[in-house]
Formats: sequence, C-alpha cells, structure tokens
Amino acid sequence: MRVNYQFSDKVVQHFFDFDYHDRGMLKWGGFFLSDHTKALKRLALAEREIQPKPEQLPAEIASRLEKGWCKQCLIYIQQKVVQNGTYLPDVVGVVVGYDEANIFLKIGQSTQTVAVMDIRNVSFRP
Repeated sequence: MRVNYQFSDKVVQHFFDFDYHDRGMLKWGGFFLSDHTKALKRLALAEREIQPKPEQLPAEIASRLEKGWCKQCLIYIQQKVVQNGTYLPDVVGVVVGYDEANIFLKIGQSTQTVAVMDIRNVSFRP
C-alpha cells in the first residue's frame, strides 16, 4: 500500500516553529576529537602575549644553568627571540648537557638544543 502524502509549507513551518529544537553548536561538539581539542588549546596558549622577563647578565644565566644541571631540576628558559611582536613560550626542561655555544634540554622523550646567545632569562619556576 502506497501513501502519497505531500507536506504543505504551513505544516513544515509549524514543525520548525514549535516542535523542532535546534541545539545550535552543541550538536557539533561531539565531532571534535581529543587531538583537535588539544590543538585548539595549544593555539590559544600560543596566541596569548608572553610578558618579557628581566634580561639577565651572562654570568647569572651561566650560574642558573649550572645549578639546574647539578640538581637535575626543571628550568624555564625565555629566549630573546620575538615573533609577531611577542616572545616565544618558555622552553621547559632538564639540562642534560652543554657545549660552548648550546644547552641541551631533555623535554619529555626528546632533546632540544637552545643557543646560549639566545637566552634572555633562566628561572626555576614560570
């Protein structure tokens, strides 16, 4: 048995006016993967303006790097590098080595190199 039913514009309009409840952006929230959410948070952090820390003398920088290396504690390095009018986020890690021009930091499972000449400030907390 085949029923031939045609919608009228009034019926459709009544449905959208009184029966259908659009949840707006809520329905799209479920489509974001955790990776997307993390990436969005990372972008939001990167967009915040980073305040300059006081520029330290090379002797003070060397002293703090040596202390961090001896104690194997986390250090926060602000570099002199400015991008888009703001400083880069602090490089946070444990000093695992050095040479005359570079500091090697262990960050998670990887190692990052920071040029000594690019260091503006070294601190033990953010």
